[in-house]
Amino acid sequence: MPTVYVDVLFAVNLLINYILINASGILAKISRSKLRIGFGAFIGASYSLLIFFPDFSMLFTTICKLLISMLIVAASFPFYTLRSYIKTLIIFYMVSFGFGGCVLGVFYFSDIGARLGAVYSNGIFYFNLPWTVLALSGILFYLAIKICGIISAKFYRGENLRKKLRISLGEKTAELTALLDTGNALIDPVTLSPVIIAEYKSLKPLFSPDMQFGLNRLGSDNITWVMSEVSEYGLKVRLIPFSSLGKENGMLLGFVPDHAEIRDDCGVRVLDKCVIGIYERQLSKDKSYTALFNPYL
Repeated sequence: MPTVYVDVLFAVNLLINYILINASGILAKISRSKLRIGFGAFIGASYSLLIFFPDFSMLFTTICKLLISMLIVAASFPFYTLRSYIKTLIIFYMVSFGFGGCVLGVFYFSDIGARLGAVYSNGIFYFNLPWTVLALSGILFYLAIKICGIISAKFYRGENLRKKLRISLGEKTAELTALLDTGNALIDPVTLSPVIIAEYKSLKPLFSPDMQFGLNRLGSDNITWVMSEVSEYGLKVRLIPFSSLGKENGMLLGFVPDHAEIRDDCGVRVLDKCVIGIYERQLSKDKSYTALFNPYL
């Protein structure tokens, strides 16, 4: 039996798990965080080290493997409904089984497994890969995932990325169509809450005439005056720095809503912690959406 190296076993499984989890997130069209995906991959790679502890046979049962896979998916992505979690879990299994089938197929039709010192024990694969091959494989897989994501986004033309957003301020409510924007990483520097960018025109029904008097000056450079003006009427305002939306090193005025919820195919989800950034211009040329949803919500 070939010699098994702990560092190689951990690194290979960490890479494979990261690829499988990331690919599952792309296919499930769910918000992804590199940190969370890395944590999920770390859990899977750590579990692979149990190959060195054959006495813990209870950890290699089908039930334990199912529980570990469920934990990996739960740790890798944010879920707000059971339906969304089950959907992503099923996709994760499909991607994993597809990858496993490809590996077994390659081993069956060639002797590459023997040449790489492949070992299979307790449901764990081990490949004695050189570090150069490991690094190159990781880069190629990463590029493949990126390309698949771009093709998928263009194929759906953003239809599945739109969500219905409802914002309440006091007794007033505004309903908007929000586009999930992976480039929107704005965070309120005070509360560290994710920021949803919304057109002022669509938010107008929320504000009293007195508030609108101040907010109508958003296009001016004196944003601090606007901030002080509207805060007098009880609006919880925030000043959010940004370097996009056609302006470098700008400041965006935001506010904390009394209630916000998002509606999509997975159901209705209440946004417990968010800030609404007020954008005075139009976000979409064809007016198909009036807000940019933050992927970290």
